[in-house]
Amino acid sequence: MKAVSISILSACGLAIGLVGSAVAQDTFYGIDNSRNELGTFTSDNPGVFTDIGPTGITSGFINSLEFDGSGGLWASDGTQLFSVDSMTGAATLVGGHGDLGGESITDFTWDGSTMWGVGTICGAQSSLWNIDLTTGAATFVCTTDLAGACDVGLTVGADGNVYGHDLVFDVIYSVDVTTCVTTTVVNLPFNSNFGQGLTASNTANYHVAFNGDAFAGELYDFDSAGNYNFLGTLQPLQIAAADVEPQMMMLELYADIKPGSCPNPLNRKSRGVMPAALLGTMDFDVMMIDETTIEVSRADGLGGSVMPLADRFRYEDVATPFDGDQCDCHDMGPDGYMDLTMKFKTQQLVMG
Repeated sequence: MKAVSISILSACGLAIGLVGSAVAQDTFYGIDNSRNELGTFTSDNPGVFTDIGPTGITSGFINSLEFDGSGGLWASDGTQLFSVDSMTGAATLVGGHGDLGGESITDFTWDGSTMWGVGTICGAQSSLWNIDLTTGAATFVCTTDLAGACDVGLTVGADGNVYGHDLVFDVIYSVDVTTCVTTTVVNLPFNSNFGQGLTASNTANYHVAFNGDAFAGELYDFDSAGNYNFLGTLQPLQIAAADVEPQMMMLELYADIKPGSCPNPLNRKSRGVMPAALLGTMDFDVMMIDETTIEVSRADGLGGSVMPLADRFRYEDVATPFDGDQCDCHDMGPDGYMDLTMKFKTQQLVMG
């Protein structure tokens, strides 16, 4: 699970900073499958599992656990969706996944706007699904080209690629979510039997693995070049459902007030709305942004903060980044990179 928190810290509205906390390690939330207990462990000490509390799920094996963009935690027993209280571990049934064509959901991943699931009939086929977090219903997307697979892992990686894990062929692969065509990335050096999963932070991809040869739970990181590194032995023995705790990215982005115009005025008497945009670049995809975290505040720290109107976000290419003085501007239009546009109530900005 990756997250981006945004605070616009420019009095002129021409620059934007994504602010958060840098972390030296990643914290995982996971399910001890022997006890159905939610707990935490870290990437630098995966052998220490700190209990949070029992999920109370008795209907089946919990094999999917994922945070959404708002910090909500979700789990599946293969056929049903549950919301999970990350403070207590207690799970609440949301609803069934519906007709999965004989498959069982085995892992979740959040892409910034949609919860994805991978389902499988072990030894036959695996498919991608979209999960409705309000009802639990799963909508079929496509079946992977790994015939005879048993996919038990799925994650949007730190690099933006989507990765899956198959335990029949013992591979981690990248997958095109529009076609379900896969490309092998890692040939695992052991028999990866039993429940396990994939997850990612802002900086690393992880395999919360079960090594069937050593009969041990193990934590690895991996990358798109096929590098696969042992980080430590897990305790308890099997953690089939795990996700990295949401964290904040330290980035700098470009913003534009009234895209396409220069200067960028704010009419303090207006009773309407003020348009703004966060600008995408070659190095940053604005679709990574969790829209619910965006807020505007004064650079001098005075006053409060203002959030954009929740129903006025759009993805469109409207402006080109400006690299001059902070309170200067230009009126250049689209540059070929998708931007995230939004609107604020002008009077909330004036009073904020």
